[in-house]
Amino acid sequence: MIFLSSMCFYTTWAIIILMLYILGILKKFQSSIFLILLTIFYVGNIITYVFPRVIVIPYIKRKISGRMLKIFNLIFHVLPLLLFLILYDTSIKGDSLYFAVLSLFAYLIFFNPFKVYNYKCEDCKSEKVANGMILFYIIIVALMIIKQKNLF
Repeated sequence: MIFLSSMCFYTTWAIIILMLYILGILKKFQSSIFLILLTIFYVGNIITYVFPRVIVIPYIKRKISGRMLKIFNLIFHVLPLLLFLILYDTSIKGDSLYFAVLSLFAYLIFFNPFKVYNYKCEDCKSEKVANGMILFYIIIVALMIIKQKNLF
């Protein structure tokens, strides 16, 4: 039951994808997996240090904040990216990033991230900063995809 309740977090999806990469099943999607892990790293740090600075785990109704949230951020957002960077194979040609986009769309079909991550605050300065940071990240990722595809 705890595993199923953790599936509402995109981090869980990313860790499963990383395990499949390590097992060699998703080796050819290396660029997509990098983008997925970079996304959870970036957004995880925003959630931990900017806004909302708390995560509520459903079913067990446990709030994680403060030092414990920082430890969870290190274990589930930072370390997977570092592990991937250590295992990164430069001889594998970059993929089209469709796998990353499809995994994010699949997540968005099943879950509402605003509800999952308790992302609601009326007139909060930190929420506006977090929104700006997320918008900046989306623009950078879009530019990376455009550059990789040589669209311009």
